[in-house]
Amino acid sequence: MPVTARLVCRPDGHFQFLPKLSSGKAMKQTIFFVDAVCGAGKTTAAITEAIEQARRGERVLMAFPSIQLVSQTHSRFLEASEGRIRVHRFDTGTQGPGRVKKALVDHLKHFSDGGQVILTTHASFLSLPYFHRPEDWHVVIDEIPNSHEGFQLNLAEEHRVLTDHIQVAEDAWSNAMYHSVYPSPQGKARLEECVENAKHDEVWRYVTPIVERILHPDWHVSVEASSYFGILDRDGLEGRDSLFLYADLKPSALAGFRSATIMGAWFQESLLFRLWLRQGVDFQVHDGITSRLMFREHQNGARLTLLWGFDGPWSKRGKDREVELLDGTKVSAWKALTDATLKRFSTLGQPVLFVDNKDRQEALAQVFAGLDATPIPHSPFGHNQFQDRHVIAVLPALNPPPHEFGYLGRLGITAEDVRGWIYQQWVYQAMNRTSLRDRNATEPVTVVVADRDTAEKIAEVYPGCTVAGLGIPLKAEPEQNRGGRPRKVQALTGAERERRRREKIAKIRAEIRILEGSVTDREILKERVLSNVVTETTKRSIGGFRHDMPVEVSGARSFEDLVDLASVRSELTGIEISMFGSIYSTEREATTVADAESFIVQLKACHGDSVESKKVNALANTTVFDPDLDPETSRGLGNIVHIWGVWLDIDDGQMPADVIPKLLPTTRMVVYNSYSGGTSYRVFIPTRQKMHVRAYREVVQQIVQIIEAAGYVGPKHPDPTRPRHGLDASKFTPCSLFYLPCQARDPVDSFFHDHNQARRRILDVEAWVERSILIEPLEFVWVPDEVEMEVLREQASEAVGDRRAELIHRYAEEYRAIPDGAGRHQGFFRLAWKLHYVCRVNLQELDWYLRTSDTAPAHTDSDLKSIRKSLASGQYTPAWWQVRDAA
Repeated sequence: MPVTARLVCRPDGHFQFLPKLSSGKAMKQTIFFVDAVCGAGKTTAAITEAIEQARRGERVLMAFPSIQLVSQTHSRFLEASEGRIRVHRFDTGTQGPGRVKKALVDHLKHFSDGGQVILTTHASFLSLPYFHRPEDWHVVIDEIPNSHEGFQLNLAEEHRVLTDHIQVAEDAWSNAMYHSVYPSPQGKARLEECVENAKHDEVWRYVTPIVERILHPDWHVSVEASSYFGILDRDGLEGRDSLFLYADLKPSALAGFRSATIMGAWFQESLLFRLWLRQGVDFQVHDGITSRLMFREHQNGARLTLLWGFDGPWSKRGKDREVELLDGTKVSAWKALTDATLKRFSTLGQPVLFVDNKDRQEALAQVFAGLDATPIPHSPFGHNQFQDRHVIAVLPALNPPPHEFGYLGRLGITAEDVRGWIYQQWVYQAMNRTSLRDRNATEPVTVVVADRDTAEKIAEVYPGCTVAGLGIPLKAEPEQNRGGRPRKVQALTGAERERRRREKIAKIRAEIRILEGSVTDREILKERVLSNVVTETTKRSIGGFRHDMPVEVSGARSFEDLVDLASVRSELTGIEISMFGSIYSTEREATTVADAESFIVQLKACHGDSVESKKVNALANTTVFDPDLDPETSRGLGNIVHIWGVWLDIDDGQMPADVIPKLLPTTRMVVYNSYSGGTSYRVFIPTRQKMHVRAYREVVQQIVQIIEAAGYVGPKHPDPTRPRHGLDASKFTPCSLFYLPCQARDPVDSFFHDHNQARRRILDVEAWVERSILIEPLEFVWVPDEVEMEVLREQASEAVGDRRAELIHRYAEEYRAIPDGAGRHQGFFRLAWKLHYVCRVNLQELDWYLRTSDTAPAHTDSDLKSIRKSLASGQYTPAWWQVRDAA
């Protein structure tokens, strides 16, 4: 499509050209941001900027998270501008309930000439049905708006109140696990009635929050496909009777304006930043506002003492766990924490602030009944009336439910990212209601938080502060200097992770298009050669078990080689099936089928045959090999021309044959018995495009992650109560051969299930790659502090015999105690570091110890290889280890 350009005004008054498609849609949306710490004066700076713009005849809309902040800012505008600019306020305090949006829309239509400033709330601005002439307005969002919501709807029997009026689609927003949700043409009016709810129906009220998101054009809603179709079919996975839906704010909410700016602390760690970065938004620093900030980092760290209660992460479930105190008393973790907090606060003799989860707030007020204690609101933004207080307890647990961790993880947002933004950023905001916000205050400030990790995270933005344990008298007191927040060294930023993801997608997409014959210009490809031929097969793991799976580029060919193959191999234009007489045979008989449906018809015909034993049955493979490509093999990775379709071999597992079709409810596939029958069966999934090894690996790994997300595990999982999926990992290589369908040895075990419902489509490899759900491993980095290193050195000197075995067991238990979202990935590297440097486990044996410790295996062979490489590099070798070796 032809590209032109459009001239836009930056917030600083300068102009720049942005590329624009001839259709009128900008190729990349630019959003400005101000990443400012609490109290740096970003709102004051934005007010000054807006007044200058209004005086130049420009129009500015500022949105705030609360009515209170709108009111405060309105007063500040009137004072700062001395009444010389027009400032309009739109919220329920001025227009009344239910009238704000209409009043604002009318104002924009009829009063849009000349410079002015509009003040409103996030909720009102982001829910406007229409914005008149947005290109005339600068928009400034003060504080980062909510950009993600998760819903679990228990509607197993009454789901039609929602499902009859929506349509679920696979499009550019969806992926292998989560599909897009839209109002159906016939159901939109009914959904609008649901939101209006004139008769106050309770069921409608239950679904209204998600219906509002489905109807709004600036929100995208996804549903877990297996939960949706399982409920529709009344044949879902066992124990899954809920609809899981997720709503994400789209960048289009800020599209089309003269400029759009978001201001907030920890902006580049926010979910909004990560989600919109993935959607291609170009974030740029707002120089005009940023240059007016009073400071860029906190200067008052020396005033702050952060006290943490427990060494492990804090959660609602963790609040109720039983702990034993030194005197033998057993109490809940919450009581132990609040009693210790009360004891510490009583010695300070100062008024205190406190906040907990809503269901605990009253109980915490009772604990502090003997103190001059004041609760702060659960939405701390804008509540600056507490700046005369210097002591606060911030004790809520704010982790989202586990299913949301899974959804966000498929978007490349780790559990640690989620916990850091939702919980730790909130704690940071709450504690800054105290005198910490006053840059002129000098009094010491004491803050109690529930867990050490949060204290150390916040300490990173308060240089010079003191971090210490609260001193809960636990019988099994955690060591003060073990663990703690892993120090990250050159860890990847969200932008860097997104760049890596896009580079990987670009490689695989190029392979697919070359094999399709759509890219043949060698001169262009020379500039895009990203890899050479690599044919060495290495051991790799998906989801915690080992198998013969190539590493990222094993068997991969350069793009130039693939162009040569595409231009000279005529079989690339058809679907070629390779037949072999035995698993050891190198001689193949080739046959060609017209399309996937023709091949499935042939598979079904084969299933009617009975054979004396599986060894007399023929084997098939849908990978095309060329013996001349690698003289050392005839059917190895180096001989692959292309791959079509995915085969899975399930052998003696505990996963029923209907599970994979339910987990992939819109994917065409067949499932049939093996010769041995019982719990062994095969799955064949045709693909729309031909693949090479990169794309094949990406698809297979996604299928395995989907299966494991449903609760099935590999054979080496240490928990014997978890159901085994039975996937034969040795058959994951595209070189594997599979016996053709036939009757089972016991005819009772015979079945051939052709999953060809109208909603099912042949797997689109390019779409699966483009919207991959694979959770990419983070860099493993951890640097102990000096005191902790000394403790570890002492333990290393003791690590012999029974003491060594005790330390190995102890380190493994410490790792297992880390819940999801609390740094489990970095904790895994910490475990490896201690096993190697403290307990002297050599690198060759390290894998076994790590696997037996990983109770919920999310770490692959690639992860283990990365750990071994990091440890072998010497980058993390302690000085005392070198001294020991020298001795």
